[in-house]
Amino acid sequence: MDGTPDDKWTVEELLRRVDAGKAWLDERLAELPEETLDDPVSGGWTRRQMLRHLTVWHALTIERLRDYQRTGERPGMAQTADEINAGAMKSAAGRSREELLSDLDASFNELRAEIARLRDEQLPEHDFWPGGVVVGNTFGHYDEHRADLEPA
Repeated sequence: MDGTPDDKWTVEELLRRVDAGKAWLDERLAELPEETLDDPVSGGWTRRQMLRHLTVWHALTIERLRDYQRTGERPGMAQTADEINAGAMKSAAGRSREELLSDLDASFNELRAEIARLRDEQLPEHDFWPGGVVVGNTFGHYDEHRADLEPA
């Protein structure tokens, strides 16, 4: 199985991959000192902003999965990705490493609980949207920022 959901995926498998992605992320973050948080990374961001960005996308995914569970429909987004990312960049200012990591962990744990509420038969609905949005905002997203988490 690669990172693209298909009709053989189960919620258990998805959670296994989500947990493995978070374990990888935690390993990188454990090695990331405070003094590197304002170093530039891809996209013209700093590491501080990128970490906040991950947290913001976790929170958005939680909201969208809850909407999906309530309605059975694929929810839209009230803002564009660029608007969401701009807000994440602004909200990173002044946050310490401990705050960033605590917020990231809390958002991950809440998102993981929301993923666990899914049923296997829901994963392929809406062209695999439930599974795809999870992949895109957890381990797939962490992989997109792999270079941003490497030592300078």
